[in-house]
Amino acid sequence: MKDVQKLIEVIPEENRKNTFIIAMDEVGRGSFFGPVSIGGVLFSLNELLNSAIYLTDDWQKEVKDSKKLKAPVRSRLALLIEKKYPSHVSHVSVGYINQYNINRAIQYGVYRTARNLISGLSRINKDYFVPFILLDGNYRFQYPALRMKEEMPSIYSIVKGDDKVFHISCASIIAKEKRDAMIQKSSLKYVGYGFEKNAGYGTLEHRTAISSMGPTRLHRKEYIRNIPKDTDFYSPAYLSSDH
Repeated sequence: MKDVQKLIEVIPEENRKNTFIIAMDEVGRGSFFGPVSIGGVLFSLNELLNSAIYLTDDWQKEVKDSKKLKAPVRSRLALLIEKKYPSHVSHVSVGYINQYNINRAIQYGVYRTARNLISGLSRINKDYFVPFILLDGNYRFQYPALRMKEEMPSIYSIVKGDDKVFHISCASIIAKEKRDAMIQKSSLKYVGYGFEKNAGYGTLEHRTAISSMGPTRLHRKEYIRNIPKDTDFYSPAYLSSDH
């Protein structure tokens, strides 16, 4: 967090009262199925500077990387996070991932989430200032980009940020909660792939199901291209159907 402190130091004192930060994390990057989801929370600079004062509730001490939380705990924390902070989760579709690539999809999700939170902030605080986004990972996104023309704060990536930064952990929790709920619904339509247990990731059960039953229209083509194919199920008629 020393580098974050350096970022804060360049913010003029007169702007700090109305300065807000966005923390983000993605969920579903490695999944074979479904969207990649980017969660974000908006919080004041004062909270970042004085965490010992602001982060004192018992539930805040439970917050950590969403992957390390049991589902009931994560669900409870997600509700508390959404109550405390303006938040948003963007889901970038399989179609977008297949057309471009996963990094471009995450970049687009970061853009959509940031623009949603900034738009909401602008309606209640005309003097707001959002100098940067804290993003989990090692991304080096540049804006503007194709179909991402609006002004964006600078991106500051933090490797393992969902373990190190409370607010990134919050973003991770709400993103995983929303995405997992979507995949759970998909498990009712696409039976046999184990989505209710694997959240779309490439477990042995999932890979075996793809091999024996073929992919659905919501599988990521690049991710499953090396899975052995049962030619009966990979026929043009099967692939074009909504199964």
